[in-house]
Amino acid sequence: MSNQTILIFIAAAAVVLLALFWRSKREERRVRAAQEKFQTNVEDPLTRSTRHEPEMSSMPDDDDEDEAPARTPVEPVLPQEPTVGGVKPAAKSAAMPSDEPPIYDELEAEAEEQEREEERAADAASAQPEFQSYPPVDAEVEWVLDITPGEGEQFALGGVKSLENEVKRSHFSMPVRIWARGIRDGLYCEARQLASPANHVVATMVLANRSGGLSDVCASEFFQVLEHAAAGVDATVRHTMDPLQAAKMADALKGFIAYYDHSIDIVITPADPSTPTFSLDAVTEAAQAAGFTAATGRWEYRAVPTDRDPVMTLAFGPEGSGSLVLKLDLPLTVLSRGDLQRFLASANHIAVTLHAQWNYAAAVPPGAAGAVQIERQAKEHAETMRTHGAEPGSARAKILFSRGG
Repeated sequence: MSNQTILIFIAAAAVVLLALFWRSKREERRVRAAQEKFQTNVEDPLTRSTRHEPEMSSMPDDDDEDEAPARTPVEPVLPQEPTVGGVKPAAKSAAMPSDEPPIYDELEAEAEEQEREEERAADAASAQPEFQSYPPVDAEVEWVLDITPGEGEQFALGGVKSLENEVKRSHFSMPVRIWARGIRDGLYCEARQLASPANHVVATMVLANRSGGLSDVCASEFFQVLEHAAAGVDATVRHTMDPLQAAKMADALKGFIAYYDHSIDIVITPADPSTPTFSLDAVTEAAQAAGFTAATGRWEYRAVPTDRDPVMTLAFGPEGSGSLVLKLDLPLTVLSRGDLQRFLASANHIAVTLHAQWNYAAAVPPGAAGAVQIERQAKEHAETMRTHGAEPGSARAKILFSRGG
């Protein structure tokens, strides 16, 4: 082969390589242009937000209410708790529990161990009064008033006890708490735990809970009771807001409570048609074995024995003794404490003990898959409450979602 032929082959190869390189560069420019066009025209739905959630503390003036245009419903919000949508029902589904539950043996064992630890902690806590450097009040959900005696004056031990008794005799519609600072150690404790004269008293009345809200009349009566107690020691009564403002804030809080007041319900019914009802004795025995205590018309379970309201309740359903309803109170549920696992384990235990079948009122498939869906609903509710100012099971949640006065 001559040198001229070799040179021709080399030149042809160079031309081919140059053509391939030019084509690859053109393809790269075309792909980059397409990507830029896609990124420009497509909006990320995760970053798009059209919701505006007002703070609970920003309430409109009465004069502006009639002129305000119609608003889209929003999720109510509270300011963050001081440091010192809900679960929607659907159709029902039923399941027959077996004598050997697939996933609940471990849950029951964990729940029993958790209960023993909580009982030991409660016994230790009840052995001595709780003293604090500052009274644990929450001005966002309570009407706070304080009484400071004049110079050289102090509240006698009997005087604080007398104030507490007067509050009890008044039968206010909303819960009241009284804290006093002892002169010996300078620490605050509840009035019933006070063991020495006091030089400062803080009284609070809940603005709103599940039973209702504070009215301006009730607020005025409470203020008068404190003024009468202060007169004996030449003291000054101060408050965070006047009675009318307190009543207005209570109305706003009632909307917050109604929005987040949800529960998860499990309905338990007899499996044998020949015995269509439950006996009271059998239900009581099964409930007590699951850690519930008898109450008026129902059985209650408290994760912390000293809590005012239960986190779970068991009661006969609308059909009377023909069904049972096990309810988990979501605003009072602490997921990290294992409340949801205990709820599912309790439902399984009661159903197996009573030879019954159970349905989720929220109508998800029973068993492990259903438990996962129920857990997701509970977590979504908890996260919504947390981001809007009330951690489920916190001191603030226990105040807002309590019942009675």
